[in-house]
Order: sequence, then C-alpha cells, then structure tokens
Amino acid sequence: MASSINKSRQPGTCNGSKAPRGSSAEGYNKEIHMQMCKKIAQLTKVIYALNTKNDEHEDSIQALREAHEEEVQHILAEMKETIVQYKSKVEEEQLLRKHIQALETAVEQHRRVKEEALAELTQCKKQVEEREPRAKVKLTQMALSKDTVDTNADFENKLPHLNEETNGLLNECKLSRRENLDEDILAEKISMEGQVLVNEMENLRSENQGAIKEYTQKTNQLRASCERGRESTQQSMTETKNHHQQREMEQRNCSEVEKGFWMQQVKKLEADLEEKSQKINEKKKHSQKLKERIQELQMQLDEFKRKSECEIKQLEKEKEALTGKLQNSSLETCSAELHLNADHKLGLKPASRFVPQLDYGLYIQDEDDLKRSNLRKVLDGQKD
Repeated sequence: MASSINKSRQPGTCNGSKAPRGSSAEGYNKEIHMQMCKKIAQLTKVIYALNTKNDEHEDSIQALREAHEEEVQHILAEMKETIVQYKSKVEEEQLLRKHIQALETAVEQHRRVKEEALAELTQCKKQVEEREPRAKVKLTQMALSKDTVDTNADFENKLPHLNEETNGLLNECKLSRRENLDEDILAEKISMEGQVLVNEMENLRSENQGAIKEYTQKTNQLRASCERGRESTQQSMTETKNHHQQREMEQRNCSEVEKGFWMQQVKKLEADLEEKSQKINEKKKHSQKLKERIQELQMQLDEFKRKSECEIKQLEKEKEALTGKLQNSSLETCSAELHLNADHKLGLKPASRFVPQLDYGLYIQDEDDLKRSNLRKVLDGQKD
C-alpha cells in the first residue's frame, strides 16, 4: 500500500517539479485507471462470491427443509400406523374386558345357583330330618293303633262269649247248688271250664305276642327302609355337593387361569402403549427441535440475505461512485493535457498552472479493506 501511495504521489505533486507534465499526467491516469479496474474487478468478485455464498445457503436451507419435510412425513406415517395399532389394541382390550366381565358374570351366576342349590339341599335335609321322627312315630302309632284295634276287637268279640260262658257257669253253679250236685263233679266241671278259659287266654296271649313280634318286624323293616332312604338321600346330597364343589373348583381354576392370561395380555398391551407413547413424544420433541433449528436457520438466512443485499447495494453504489470518479479523473486529465498543450503553444511556463491530483489509490484501498472486513464479519457470523 505504501509503494502504491508513493507511486501515486510521485508525479506532479509539487509545482517545482521539472518533469514534463504530459508524461506524468498520462502515467498517473494509467495508474489510476489500472487501480480502478482492479478495484472494480475485486468488487465484482466479492459480489459474485456473496451471490454464490447466498445460493449455497439457500441450497443448504432447501435441503434441510426437504429433509425436515421428509422426516415429518415419515413421523406422521409412523404415528398413523401406531395410532391404527393402538386402536386395534384398544378394541382387543375392550373385547378382553367384555369377555372378563362375561366370565365374572358367569362365575357370579354359578355361585348364586350353587348357593340356591345348597340352600335347597339344606332345606330338603332339614325337612327329611324333621319328617323322619314323625314318620317313625306315625308308623309306630299306626301299627300300635292297628294292633290295639285288632286286639280290642278280638277281646270285644270274645268278651260277650266269655261273659255268657261265665254267666252260664254261674247259673249252672247256682243250679247245681240248687240241685245239690256233687261238689267233685262241679269242681271238675269248673276246673275243665277254667282250663278252657286258661287255654283261650294263652292262645290270646300267644296271638298278642305274635302280633307284637310282627309289629316289631314291620317296625324294624320300616326303620331299615327309612334308614336306607335317609342314607340314599344323604349319599345323593353328598354326591351333589361334591359335584357342585368340583364343578365350582374347575370353573374357578379355569376362570382364574383365563383371567390371569388376559390380565397379562392387558399389562403387556399397556406397557407397549406406554413405550409407543414415549417414542411418539421423543419424535415430537425431535421434530420440534428440527422446526426450531429450521426457523433459526431461516432467520439467519434472511438476516444474511438482508445484509448481503445491503452490502451488494453499497458495493454497487461505491462501484458507480468509483466509475464516476474514474470518468471525472479521465476528463480532468484530458483537460489538464489540453491546458498544458495550450500553455506550451503560448509559451507559458510549465509551473504556471497547477493540476490538482487526488490520491484515489489510498481511498480505494481503505474502502476495499473496510468492505472486506465487513464481509468477513458477516461470513464468520453465518458460520457461527
């Protein structure tokens, strides 16, 4: 930079220079023109680099946007599939719960039927136990009353005959006494008749004993029959009770096993649902982070575009200003040359006219360094 400044300030910087003004002005103009062309080329390269960087950022943002959209679509597809699976699992769980409720209802109904059967069985047993002594007493009373009636009927039937015989004997005794019969004959007759009466009494006693024995046998038979009926009823009740208990145990075991199986299935489905829910939440969080990152990158891109557009506009303005300055400097150089030629023709001294010369190289170099530093800061900010 120092050498360019020195070079730019060497020709025609003071009025006392003895070098010809035409050659110095021409060299100065060429040098200014070269520097301006270089600066314009550098500005063009910077603008092209900014546009290229902007396009690259737009491409990267577009790629990120497409990747985000693709991932969002993939997540939505997974969520739809997961929702369908959850719906099917919820329907299965509802069916399982309905089945479990039906089983519980069946178990409750079986328990109620069992309780009713046991209550009926207990009532029957109680009625049998209550009726058994009554039946025994009734049978005994019936048998005794029948035997008593028979015995009383026999005695009642025989009693008139005995009374008649006794009366006849008494009458005969009276007659015999009256007739003064022999006492031995009377005694023998009385003893014979008494023997007949004793024999009849023995016969009646034996018949009574036979009737009692027959009644005892019948009573024993009835008791045995009642005992067999009671044992049969007890055995039937026991078998029915055992059958009900066995059936209840089987149904309880079956329902418990089935209920345990369905409960395991429900727990498994709930665990699977919880895991899927966690995955969905993680996917949502990741998607939210991607959205935030895309928004942040979009904001950075917009900011970069805004800064780039401002920089490009500023550089274009500076380019136009430099182009105008270059044109003005060319016009001033041409004017100075014309004045020099006119002075030379008129015979004036070369030092009588001063041509102002601007240090455009230093100005352009400082502006270029400033723009480069600003552009570097913008690019470093985008990288961060």
